[in-house]
Amino acid sequence: MYRMLIVDDEPDVLEALQAVFSAHEELELDILTASSAHEALAILDRERLDILLSDICMPGMDGLELQRRVRANWPGCRTIFLSGYTEFTYIYQAEQLEAVSYLLKTESRQRIVDTVRRTIAQLDEANRVSHLEQLASRAQVDRPYLLRTLMEALISDGRPEDLARLIRKMQPDFDPGRPLQLALGRINGSERPDHEQKARFFLLLEELAKRHLGSRFQLLVGEAERWTILFLLQSNQAVPDAARQARLMRGSFEAVQTVLLEQAGCCMAVAIDTAMHELAAVRPAYERLRGILDAELGYGAGIRLIGSGEQTAGILADEGQAVAMVRSIIEQQYDRTLSLTGLAEQVYLNPSYLSRLFRRETGTTLIQYLNQVRMTHACGLLASSNMKISDIAIRTGYESPSYFNQAFKKHTGLSPMAYRQQKREAIGETAPDSEGKTVK
Repeated sequence: MYRMLIVDDEPDVLEALQAVFSAHEELELDILTASSAHEALAILDRERLDILLSDICMPGMDGLELQRRVRANWPGCRTIFLSGYTEFTYIYQAEQLEAVSYLLKTESRQRIVDTVRRTIAQLDEANRVSHLEQLASRAQVDRPYLLRTLMEALISDGRPEDLARLIRKMQPDFDPGRPLQLALGRINGSERPDHEQKARFFLLLEELAKRHLGSRFQLLVGEAERWTILFLLQSNQAVPDAARQARLMRGSFEAVQTVLLEQAGCCMAVAIDTAMHELAAVRPAYERLRGILDAELGYGAGIRLIGSGEQTAGILADEGQAVAMVRSIIEQQYDRTLSLTGLAEQVYLNPSYLSRLFRRETGTTLIQYLNQVRMTHACGLLASSNMKISDIAIRTGYESPSYFNQAFKKHTGLSPMAYRQQKREAIGETAPDSEGKTVK
């Protein structure tokens, strides 16, 4: 599953694009929207992005600058620019950029959908395990074993001079004298590579981590205990913005989890410590993260982001409990803005993993379930109240009345007005109009 941000300063265009892609459930896109480049900047700082679908000409900041900012945060993100007219300067600049497509807004909706579909295929190919394995195969065959020696020494309080020497050997740009951050991953379940493939798997994992985290961190990745992977991260910035860096770390590890899940069939749970640690303090930080993996992330592809002083929640005993919690959240908060990403964060799961898990446990997709709950309440309000249809849309979690109308007709085969009239006629009452006034 990929996350797509749609950006356009024209409300009608933004609404139409959201409706188009929401209707194409087979694309399995987690869709976010922004009405300006500056609103998009706030989103890209807290959410991992895979596809940017953006107007190229906007006030304040154009799509070209927005694309540069997105790529700085999420190097793997691909961009599709939309324009209302052929502007040679914009087209020329867009064609010079990496991983960018260009479409006119006058193109058919199907052409835009097909372009997004091709972009998804390109992302699938870029993330394909066979390609990553080719890169990993160029690395030293004995590297995973050397890294395991280093990680075992770190968590058993090895001598500082020995640790520094090993670190410089494995990653010359990693400075043992500077503070670092930790993350701990564990491969859960039975879908683990066999012994013969284990070294190749860890080379693949290191390559994945470099792809998604290497632009911001110096990295060391190795097995500390059986199928438990220690990630040491050292920021490339002298004084990083801690809150922003924490969000980027979460999004990057989420991307690594998703590739492992969808391409290698492996579930990796990850606990991320955002606090800074000296090399000598790695062991207690490691023990804390291992405790979180044991207590809260013992199944599937869970993810926790913690900071100094934060207490563990200890609320997710198994997959069934996680799905039950998501269903409860939807049933209680269907009238609010809900997204796959937001729901996944509340149950400490990777969004792609939650999507698969929810379908497996319930037989329906999470988005379909959310729409079903919203439509059930919408039908009840239409039949039993004189509320305006626009108010019912807002009451049931739809920000746009026109999008609500499209979704309702797709669900019931009738417009909201026709549905209300049908229900009222069935009991001999006169239905109000869309504004809630009784029609005489």
